Amino acid sequence: MKPSTADLKSLHHLPQTRPRDFRSKSGTRIIDLLVPLMHPKFVSESAAMYHELRMRGTSRTIYLLVCCLLIGAGLLSRAPVLGLPPVVAKSSGSVIWGAMVYVAVASLIPIQPLLRRTAITALIAIATEFSQLVHFGWLDAFRRTTFGVLLIGRFFSWWDIVCYLAGIAIAMGIDRLMTSRRRPPRGHERSVSTPRPTSGLSSSGER
Repeated sequence: MKPSTADLKSLHHLPQTRPRDFRSKSGTRIIDLLVPLMHPKFVSESAAMYHELRMRGTSRTIYLLVCCLLIGAGLLSRAPVLGLPPVVAKSSGSVIWGAMVYVAVASLIPIQPLLRRTAITALIAIATEFSQLVHFGWLDAFRRTTFGVLLIGRFFSWWDIVCYLAGIAIAMGIDRLMTSRRRPPRGHERSVSTPRPTSGLSSSGER
């Protein structure tokens, strides 16, 4: 069956699809999106972000290990084997407890600034000490246990708050020193760059 003249005319009037040129509007948009990805500033920021994520996992592991060591040191300071005077044992244990709380907070939020972690730790320590002024039956029973005494204490004392803040300050100072040593030297991320594309005008001018 041969096609009729009407069918040929209808096919002739159908919209013809032309292959899209890469230099079309959509192609130009793709180029505009890809060009910033090759910018040296974007590359340096990506390298810095990768380094920060890598350091975050390493820092969390280190903080957890130090936290376990401080818990052991706090238990050892209260042990009768050392024969420390009660005042020294209690004060040293409170200083170690403050440092331990700082390290625990830093392991949870290692990406936060140093001063923010210190402020959060200080608030936790002060709130814990003031919570000893609150008395409930179940809470007092928990305080009489060994774990309760070591965790939240039993009697309120302003001297304990001073020891907590001293331990937090010591831990924060050591953390600041270690963080500055682990941080890459300034300009390290800037070393990662891409060659700048030469424009057509400059290349034609050189010719």
